Amino acid sequence: MVKTIHKLIALAYIGENYSGSAIQPSQTKVKTIELELINALVKSGLARDDDLKRLRLDRVSRTDKGVSAASALFTVDCEPLDNFDETLNSSLPADIRCIGSMRVVPKYNGRQMCSSRYYEYLFPLQMLFPTRQIDEKYNENLLTLPDTGDFQLFKCLVTPVIFKQINCPEAPEDQIKIFDEQILENLNRVNQLAFLTRAVHYHNFAPSDSFNAISATLRKMLQIEFQPAKIENGIAYSKLIVHGQSFLYNQIRNMAGAIATVAQGYAPAGWIVHAVFGKACYKAHIVTAPGKFLLLKQQLFQGYDTRPEYGIYGQVLSERAEVMTKADEFSDIIKQAIFSKKENCLKEINWFNAELAKNSKDLFQQTLDCIDNEYKTKALIEKNKVIQE
Repeated sequence: MVKTIHKLIALAYIGENYSGSAIQPSQTKVKTIELELINALVKSGLARDDDLKRLRLDRVSRTDKGVSAASALFTVDCEPLDNFDETLNSSLPADIRCIGSMRVVPKYNGRQMCSSRYYEYLFPLQMLFPTRQIDEKYNENLLTLPDTGDFQLFKCLVTPVIFKQINCPEAPEDQIKIFDEQILENLNRVNQLAFLTRAVHYHNFAPSDSFNAISATLRKMLQIEFQPAKIENGIAYSKLIVHGQSFLYNQIRNMAGAIATVAQGYAPAGWIVHAVFGKACYKAHIVTAPGKFLLLKQQLFQGYDTRPEYGIYGQVLSERAEVMTKADEFSDIIKQAIFSKKENCLKEINWFNAELAKNSKDLFQQTLDCIDNEYKTKALIEKNKVIQE
């Protein structure tokens, strides 16, 4: 019997019809990307059976329900057959494509070796227009904080970012003009201040049980930036590029929800800043943005080729020119699929905006109260130090 080899496979897929990428062994009828991959491997003769232990199936990154990918990497033990990509594609569904594969050493662990990941959130502009009037008293109250330590930094960070109330026009061309000229720069300013200053704890952007293990939520973002807006099937959108070392469950969708909360005028810029820089006891109530508009773009492996034990099979798959070209081409297919059903898109947008209106009340005052309580706590600590001395 021919010995199996360990393969790294790059899949591109439209996630709309799947309950995420990870297989759920206890729920074999739930459609996932990995389940379809296993079925295709067995059907095409590339795998002997669907036993997960023998297949040694693993993933570099996990995507959630409805989330798409232009290039997602999986490893599996399979038969050393020629024309692997074509054979696999012949058995995969049309909305999942193998865009490349390579042999890797048996001990390859993509999750640990992956140095960073690129995601894109295709943000409909209707989720970003500041339709509410910003509470000017918020910035006035900020000025009463002391000009020392963290508070001086906090005031410098949040007071320059002010969104003026703008009604969202119906025509997508008009939306783009206003967004690019009046909103884009301010949003990127918020992103820069909140997420790129340093590595921070994202306990407020992950499931609630993260509060019990806050030390595990430290993450470093390398880029988070809105691009000039475009139109697809009558819907204006701006691509939000998110580049980070690793991400928590729903972290990017919660970051997108928090950005939209500030953009629409339900919270000050300082609300996001405090959510990542504030105390662990501060729980920011964030509306999670729809997964439909999110896609995994690329996974990078810095220094992979310099390791003799790993580089014997050549450059890592996700950074090969031909795979990156196919990923870019499939990104366009994903974008078309996301916006192809305009009514469904508008339904997601309207749901999100309604949830913001319902769950984002009094965030200005809550932020001020948290800052004020933190200031009083620090003042009390300093007072006790003086008494003890």
